[in-house]
Amino acid sequence: ISVNLKDKAVLRHGQKIYNSDKEVGIITSGTFAPSLGKAIGFARIATPLDEEYFVYIRGKKLVLVKDIRGKS
Repeated sequence: ISVNLKDKAVLRHGQKIYNSDKEVGIITSGTFAPSLGKAIGFARIATPLDEEYFVYIRGKKLVLVKDIRGKS
């Protein structure tokens, strides 16, 4: 799925994704999008998409925003 961050940070390949304290996925590709003013990326997540997900960047827990507009 495609994801982004509201916080100022950059998503990078290999960052682990969590819900609560359980690892549930990984960022497969990520970068900062200057035209959007935020970090964007693609992720593989092994749990239902109705949960809240987090990444840890430099020790800070940041909320991932899921973009599932392409879902049928």
